[in-house]
Amino acid sequence: MSEKEAVLTVAASDDEMDAVNAFIDMLVADVPFDEEARTQLDMAVEEIFVNISHYAYGEGTGQVTVRGRVAQEPPYTVTVAFEDEGLAFNPLEKKPPDLTPAVRRHKIGGLGIFLARSMSDEIGYERRQGKNVLTIRKKMV
Repeated sequence: MSEKEAVLTVAASDDEMDAVNAFIDMLVADVPFDEEARTQLDMAVEEIFVNISHYAYGEGTGQVTVRGRVAQEPPYTVTVAFEDEGLAFNPLEKKPPDLTPAVRRHKIGGLGIFLARSMSDEIGYERRQGKNVLTIRKKMV
């Protein structure tokens, strides 16, 4: 199976979201996809990147490496791995948020990983060589 791979390293900052979006655009440029799958991929990528930029390094700064791989043949699966050297944290261990209206009205945040999970076909976490590695997979058609 033919695959396309690419890597991007940027500062863990909201200011780099456009660069991450452009990276994803380049990665999937030659892949047929339906709009819903593409929107879900974009939302998952944004939620994960923003969470890393806000929380991985506490008050400090650091980088995020985004590794992308896409199958160039059916089933056209996109794999995106986010690596950071921030505080060890497995977001998949968090309980799903309480989505009842009364609770959501008073609590801001906490939906990023929940949304990324629901928008991805697979999601996984591991701590490897001092890095957090969060990987998502999305079938594009």
